Amino acid sequence: MMALQYQHESKLGHWLSFVLFVLVLGGLISFVVLMYQNLSDRQLAPMSRLLVSGERKYVADADLQQILAQVPQAGNFFTLDVDEVQSQLEALPWIKSVTLRKQWPDKLRIRLLEHQPLATWNGNALVDVDGEVFQGSPAQVKSDLVFLSGPDKDAVKVKDAFALIGPMLELQGLKITSMALSNRHSWDLRLDTGLEIIVGQEQLEQRIAKLLRLYPQLEHQRMQYIDLRYDTGFAVGWKQQGSQHNDESNG
Repeated sequence: MMALQYQHESKLGHWLSFVLFVLVLGGLISFVVLMYQNLSDRQLAPMSRLLVSGERKYVADADLQQILAQVPQAGNFFTLDVDEVQSQLEALPWIKSVTLRKQWPDKLRIRLLEHQPLATWNGNALVDVDGEVFQGSPAQVKSDLVFLSGPDKDAVKVKDAFALIGPMLELQGLKITSMALSNRHSWDLRLDTGLEIIVGQEQLEQRIAKLLRLYPQLEHQRMQYIDLRYDTGFAVGWKQQGSQHNDESNG
């Protein structure tokens, strides 16, 4: 009888322990759920202040607010997904880089770096001062932009060539309006005078320098194009009515 009573009490003790464990576990789960609901409540932990730093010309406050409005739980400090907001902001065409940081109790700090447009690119995009192609709208840029074109993988090369040749031409009072690198890596320039300069694949800087040494002696107002793809000189196409003829000049 004593053994049976002991076994009965032992089983009862196990059941009581199990019931107690279930009650404690249920209480903990309820507490966690309640805490999450409270923390998710915008009224208890609202994200009410947006602090934006970095010089901005093209990204408006409305653009940032629209992004935040599209992110779930963006109004709560604890549930705001910073990575999601960053991903959405990086998708804006004018943003080059962005960093975000939450600051207790109600602030979201955003630091932006915009693209600085250098030129239009292939007629349907822009390229910035670092040679990075992006999809900003040229209509948003107040200053006149040069037209650069070429394979996207060579955008930095074209940017560097423009930075090199542009100042050389400006010393003669000339300005590049377009500069193109073909798929065969041949250079072609157009100036604000309407003159086309065909450079070819090689010796871009040297050929432009040779042209500029002789340029003051040329009747450049009558020239339609100059072809520099010659070892001993260059060919000139003249503006004239009727048929057009070419002259080859030695340099």
